[in-house]
Amino acid sequence: MDAFRKLDELLNSKVEAKFNRIQTLFDNVGSKNTQQIEKEKDFQEIFGKFLQNDNKVDLSNINVDQQIKEAVKDASKTYGVDEALILAIIKQESAFNPRAVSPVGAQGLMQLMPETAQYLGVKDPFDIKQNIMGGTKYIKQLLDQFNGDLKLAIAAYNAGPGNVQKYGGIPPFSETQNYVSKVLSYYINFKNNIA
Repeated sequence: MDAFRKLDELLNSKVEAKFNRIQTLFDNVGSKNTQQIEKEKDFQEIFGKFLQNDNKVDLSNINVDQQIKEAVKDASKTYGVDEALILAIIKQESAFNPRAVSPVGAQGLMQLMPETAQYLGVKDPFDIKQNIMGGTKYIKQLLDQFNGDLKLAIAAYNAGPGNVQKYGGIPPFSETQNYVSKVLSYYINFKNNIA
């Protein structure tokens, strides 16, 4: 009988130790989520200041075709999207090549897929003005859909809004994560007129 009690105590202590270990793991996950939330808040605050500034960028220092500059200005005015963000997306998507075509069929400066271009009312995706207006309309829709969250809107521009919703944030695709990072970097550079 004494042996059974000792065995029971031993098992209970092992179960309690495992329970405590699991509880510690959950607590750590909770604190990481809190830290992640704080980082997200910091990010939104910093980029919120950029977004609250005037949407105009001094394009005179930027080595881009004049027709592209004019189309970016017009699209910015029409949709209320920061010129620097439009330029950053164009730089990442096509490196300012209006005739660019991706291996999956995305076309023009802002690399619109044919179905997306049609949905946005773009008849000629290689027309600079149409492409920029369509791409800017799309990023504006994504910014609205994701409540102004710049990172999520940029991720959705690359991976689609469905994937952003599915993963509850930037999808775990290395291509999309790199895309968001590069666009944000270009955005800051254009915002500071150093691109």
